[in-house]
Amino acid sequence: DVKVGITLMVAVELNSSSMVDPFIVLHGTKIKDAKNPRSTLDYKYRNWRDPSNGHTAYLAFQKKHWFDADITIEFLDFILNIVYPGKKVGLTMDMAPAHKGGIVGSYIKAKEDEGRLKIEFIDGGLTSILQVCDLTANKQIKAIIKEAYYKWHAQYIKAERSRLGDKHVHIKLKMNIEEMTSIIEKSVKHFNSLQ
Repeated sequence: DVKVGITLMVAVELNSSSMVDPFIVLHGTKIKDAKNPRSTLDYKYRNWRDPSNGHTAYLAFQKKHWFDADITIEFLDFILNIVYPGKKVGLTMDMAPAHKGGIVGSYIKAKEDEGRLKIEFIDGGLTSILQVCDLTANKQIKAIIKEAYYKWHAQYIKAERSRLGDKHVHIKLKMNIEEMTSIIEKSVKHFNSLQ
């Protein structure tokens, strides 16, 4: 019943030209910030990712659905421990404030010292030229997600009009987290099938 945002971290595996499993940041309270952690969406969806059930997305929550320091570390943990467990990983990232310094800088240094992580940052003003995902994936994945959303939209309107029996009634769209996440998961699979 409210308009909230969503962030999809687009990460591409250069050796296979495929997108890694989705890392999604949704509007919500982090477990660590909640008075009652079990009442958070973060708690409810902490085990969403289960490839045996077809769920490949990792869901994270932040009050503005942005990448802050905590979410950046959660993303790096996702890459190091879930996507590439036990492997050394090289990442190219933009110079977003949440990607450098403070606790993120300390985390990166610790992982570099362990031999698990190497990050190169793209200097400001060069992201649109050097950021691989901006050049090869963002436009395409957005188009795939948009097409899937419009199909869901048409089916939802048709089902609601059938249920209400009135062709002229105003219908409010209500997409839940599960539906949106499933659309993104399927869209990433579709993107990878085209590579």
